[in-house]
Amino acid sequence: MSNVANIFDRENGSIGPVNIYIDPVIETGDTGTNTLLAKTQGTTLRDITEKSDIVWDQNGTSPANKVATGHTVELDASIVGATLEQLAVVIQGFTSYTGGAGGATKRSVIGQDDLTISTPIELVLLTGDVEETDNAFKLILPNAAIMSEPEWAFNAADQRVVSIKFFCYKSARYTDTATGGQLYYFTRDALDAGNVTIVTAETK
Repeated sequence: MSNVANIFDRENGSIGPVNIYIDPVIETGDTGTNTLLAKTQGTTLRDITEKSDIVWDQNGTSPANKVATGHTVELDASIVGATLEQLAVVIQGFTSYTGGAGGATKRSVIGQDDLTISTPIELVLLTGDVEETDNAFKLILPNAAIMSEPEWAFNAADQRVVSIKFFCYKSARYTDTATGGQLYYFTRDALDAGNVTIVTAETK
């Protein structure tokens, strides 16, 4: 087991080297494909709570308080040496034909809403090139949609690196057992311990 307590014990929001799985098997009976994405070169989970000022006349323009008005969870990653089939998973509107032998196309996705393409993803922490087996080092984002902002860098250092991003929505299927709140993400050991409740099939 790694000498860190869990997958979040990293600096600056980075969760270190991970394997990223698309459509993982989360619970018994799932039919997930558990598809391993390409190797990564840097992964960052961004969790932002938006707040609006509450202003009183007596305080002038200085806020007297703040109230939470929104929540944003995003996952940034760079993948290395991706095949056409792997790119088709992480680029909206991208299609790979016949194992790459038939080429690839990119179509318009204007009007397509995120919840029709969202899928669970799982991050598994690596020590060296070996996956951690303890479920404390496995993070599930149950309702993630690719944001389709790939960047191909054509230089000597990064010529095989593609940057990708996922926007993560709260899930109607998984809730916090103590509060009943819908979850944006959770570790597998939280699910094992009963701190995550499986409510219903995901509504899309």
